Amino acid sequence: MDAPARRSRWGNQWLPALGIVAIVFALAISALRARVRAPDAVVEAGRHDYLEWCQPCHGSDAHGRGPLAAKLGLEPPDLTTIAKREGGTFLASELTDFVDGRKLLAAHIDRAMPNWGPIFEAASRDDAEGRRANDHIAAILSYLWTIQR
Repeated sequence: MDAPARRSRWGNQWLPALGIVAIVFALAISALRARVRAPDAVVEAGRHDYLEWCQPCHGSDAHGRGPLAAKLGLEPPDLTTIAKREGGTFLASELTDFVDGRKLLAAHIDRAMPNWGPIFEAASRDDAEGRRANDHIAAILSYLWTIQR
């Protein structure tokens, strides 16, 4: 068998696989873009909660320059770079524990940020949608995930 015949047979075998990979990649990119452009109800609830509870310190753009930031004595972190600081990974479970803060109370960790778990739990009693503390935290983290740079 000559070289051109071998090349065309090899190319014909891999062409369908490459096409499938290209389609899967295009669908994944499309899904990510759709998620960022058209937030679902959880992300929208998270944006609302973020603006109500987090914006005073972290700013409306989440860059850490909210109206109360100067009064804190330390600069709140830029929440748009969480994944970047963690090597490209958005560690939702660790962030949930940190935002909630109740597990950290037992460890006596000193931090400037409030322990939001008890605050959200108290606020949940008046929440018309009946969301609990974990729902508020999950929604805020869903929103923050969409604004990562």
